[in-house]
Parts: sequence; structure tokens; C-alpha cells
Amino acid sequence: MLKTLTLLLATFLLTTSALAQSASQTTCTKEEQFPACARWAKDEPTNPLAYLWLGHTAKDPNTKLAYYARAIELGKMDKKNSVDLVALFFMGKIHTELKDYDAAIADYDRCAQVANHTKDGNPSVPY
Repeated sequence: MLKTLTLLLATFLLTTSALAQSASQTTCTKEEQFPACARWAKDEPTNPLAYLWLGHTAKDPNTKLAYYARAIELGKMDKKNSVDLVALFFMGKIHTELKDYDAAIADYDRCAQVANHTKDGNPSVPY
């Protein structure tokens, strides 16, 4: 269990760093920049990164969950831009904050499955 959590944390840190670099086309890192993220999603409605950043910048937890779910859905359509790992991690965090522990555990379990899907011992994060 500890090994999985360590792997998740390391993968998360690497992925969020890569996401920050790939988000340079628009600045969507702070709550007050939600409109920029919304424009990005409108301009590129099939880009999972836009919805991931919408989830990061939205205020309402249920809205965040919806954006993360959309990012996962779009990420499955284009494996090169999969954001499952990060979206599932944050969905688990939100569900924990909402005290929906069963949903949080399910999110973290799915996150661990994504992180454990490795080639040559490295997490399969396509950034």
C-alpha cells in the first residue's frame, strides 16, 4: 500500500509539472482565471487538458467533479493526452473533502490502476 501511494505521489508530481508546461497556451492556474479556461474549453472542446484546468479553477466541488469526469472521458478518446491519473487523484481528494469516502476510495483505486499500468517500471503518463 505504501509503495502504491509513493508511486502515486511521484507520478502526480511529475504529471502536474508536465501539465503546467503544456498549459502554457493559456493561463489557467488560479481560481480567478476560470474565464480563460472556459474560453480554452470553448475553443478546443475535445481537449482534455482544458477540462482538467477547468476542474482546477472551478469553485464548486460538484462542478470540479464534472469537469474532471469530462477530462477523463476526453482523455480516453485520445491516448496521447490522457489525464486520467491527475483527474482521478483530484476527484478522490474532492470526494474525501465531501466525506464521500466510498467514492474517494474508488477514485484512488482507479488512480492506482492507472499509475501501476507501467512499461519498464515507469508510470504510463504520456506527457
